[in-house]
Amino acid sequence: MAVYYISPNGDDSRSGNSQDTAWKTCEKVNCSKFFPGDRIRFERGGKWNETLIPTSSGTAENPIVIEPYGEGAPPILTGEIEITEWVNEGNNIYSKTNPDFKNLELLTIDGNTREKGRFPKKTYLTTTSASGNASVTTKSAEFPSSLDFKGGEIVVTKNSWIQDKGKITGHSNGTLTYAGTSKYPASEGWGFFVQNHASCLTEFGDWWFDSSAKKLFMHFGEEYPSAHVIKVANSVSVVDVKRVNHLRFENIDIIYGHKQCVALTNAKDNTFKCCNIRYAGAHGFQHYDLGGFSDGTTIEGCTIQDTFNNAIKANNNFSITIKNCAISRNYIHPGTAGNGDGNGSTIALGIDNYRGGKYIVEDNLIEDSGYDAIHFSMSDVSVKRNKIYSSCLTKEDGGAIYCFGKGGGEKYVNRQICENTIVNTLALTVPNGWKAQEVYAIYLDEDCQNVIVENNTVINAVNGIYLHAAKNNQIRFNKVYNTTYSGLYVKANNETEASTGNTITDNEFHFFSGCGVRLVSKNNLTNIGTINRNRYVKPTGGDLFDVNYGGDKYSSIASWTKAYGYDANSSTDPTTKIPIPDPDPIKSKSAESDEDCF
Repeated sequence: MAVYYISPNGDDSRSGNSQDTAWKTCEKVNCSKFFPGDRIRFERGGKWNETLIPTSSGTAENPIVIEPYGEGAPPILTGEIEITEWVNEGNNIYSKTNPDFKNLELLTIDGNTREKGRFPKKTYLTTTSASGNASVTTKSAEFPSSLDFKGGEIVVTKNSWIQDKGKITGHSNGTLTYAGTSKYPASEGWGFFVQNHASCLTEFGDWWFDSSAKKLFMHFGEEYPSAHVIKVANSVSVVDVKRVNHLRFENIDIIYGHKQCVALTNAKDNTFKCCNIRYAGAHGFQHYDLGGFSDGTTIEGCTIQDTFNNAIKANNNFSITIKNCAISRNYIHPGTAGNGDGNGSTIALGIDNYRGGKYIVEDNLIEDSGYDAIHFSMSDVSVKRNKIYSSCLTKEDGGAIYCFGKGGGEKYVNRQICENTIVNTLALTVPNGWKAQEVYAIYLDEDCQNVIVENNTVINAVNGIYLHAAKNNQIRFNKVYNTTYSGLYVKANNETEASTGNTITDNEFHFFSGCGVRLVSKNNLTNIGTINRNRYVKPTGGDLFDVNYGGDKYSSIASWTKAYGYDANSSTDPTTKIPIPDPDPIKSKSAESDEDCF
């Protein structure tokens, strides 16, 4: 079991077996052979602008460890390019050409991510008409007559859960034609904006990238570029693990990945502990399956920040463990996530996985998610004791914790959502200005089955717990505080896709507005399952239960029980003051970490 050292002041012609004979580059590591139990040590305070591509595997008993040595800040592996020597283009706009530029997606100004320049700046243009997946039209007056956005990007909200971007192929008056988005058609009443075009550069920080000329343009206002540090993510991956198993990364900073910071392809039983993952043009961690599976990844005690699509994406893994991590600011800029379904969730696990395994998401702090904080659809899932603060900031029809089951939900078993604290799952203002109701703290979607939802606390939400055509789930001992639309929302798609066989007992729903239980179904209103021994507190008085969007409303448990047979042993006290827990202690800068992380 050998130890190898890498230092910015090293020399690749040396042995690498001591600090005095350290290697210099990741490339030397990439082309060297290692054995189980070996340790690869990067000097603290050092920085390597290279991709690390390990080629040797360890074993379960003796992993190959990648770790720091010395004193100071953790070593940095980065895929950044710092932009200097700008060319003044006039009108406060500067440019930089570099033939090595990828198709730039992530840029930082003094360490803060900056979205591309856009029109309009913060709002959306309303889609007054749309032609399938080919064009959208808004009022001509919304576009200054001098602007022609052909060649730019359109970011079009097509419905509540799809926001796509594509290439603008034509612009005539108020109509934009485009290509390259997902299968979903655009719809009247939603909205769009334009980005990545010269006409969008009107204020400090606006930028666009001309991919054909490999040229970056940026508006600096009245300031000089030299007053700021501008960096872009340019390496496709910063750490690229392909068909290599039993590696253990500890206390390494992995930053500025153009596509992802860490790529794992057909790689098994690899561990990342106490690493800092930051600035990813798409994913913090991305698992690829090419003729095999990436299985057994452990991500523990890590900080993951500023990712544009998913902080962690793991489709079709046999198992993954995510524990004690602090994850923040995923997909907070509209127009950065991928197109179509399943993009934008902070933790995205599985698409259609029924191979067995274990999926553990426990004791994490997740803050500021553009879409779902945790999204899963497979068996053997434990989502426990997570603290989730502010979800669905960019698009809706999602939740802090989201489970999908359509396509055979009955085959998914042993799934638990327990003891989580969820704060501020609130409505966003969608493009037409309507305050949407399709945001949920816990969301069991189409044919989601066999899930235990127990002992969770929800504070400040549009809707607390949502069952959408969900069956055979157990909703018990949850406390839901201060919902504005529904504490519990149960909906059926139709007679054959109903929410049935559920047990909903011993929960507390505290609310000032909206209702405690909302049922929406043309049929099967009495076949949802068992709803009983719950407590409803509404100090403002008024309706506690709503059926079919106000078709029937009930202000007492007795009338509700008489109509549908639910809540025969439940209680209510309209005079009780709602004891809303203080959410502030939940929010923090980082997750609690093991002492041996530092």
